[in-house]
Amino acid sequence: MNARKTLVPAAVVGILLAISACGDLEADTGGTDVTTTQETSDQGAGETSKKKAKPKMSVEQEQAVEAAKSYLAMSSFSKAGLIDQLSSEYGDAFPREIAEFAVKHSGANWKAEAVEAAESYLEMTSFSRQGLIEQLTSEAGDQFTKKQAVHAVNQVGL
Repeated sequence: MNARKTLVPAAVVGILLAISACGDLEADTGGTDVTTTQETSDQGAGETSKKKAKPKMSVEQEQAVEAAKSYLAMSSFSKAGLIDQLSSEYGDAFPREIAEFAVKHSGANWKAEAVEAAESYLEMTSFSRQGLIEQLTSEAGDQFTKKQAVHAVNQVGL
């Protein structure tokens, strides 16, 4: 079975972003690149650890990263599938390089996404091991890598 994934309309993501923004009370650093130094109780005196804040992003990059995270929260995506969704004229129409940046900074675990996709397919219909691998890796399907698809079918017990 080769069911083609449908692109999620950008308007749906906009609504979800608006809803999630209402509950998001994180402090904004204004997009500046900040390095903080703090001492922790388990370190000796004079030893410090440096933590790097989020990288400086353009407004368009920030929007694309938020859109990527919203898509991942709604459904399972492969790296290639999410780039396609973000850069498609029927999706968000971000320039491809912005979509690739967003996917890189989305925090996605592609193996976990593949497992989620496999579980979703098995909830809808039956698959053989090879059939599910083909669906997960298909250009017309999810576009996961072969390694991610094999991991997923192993995780779901096929």
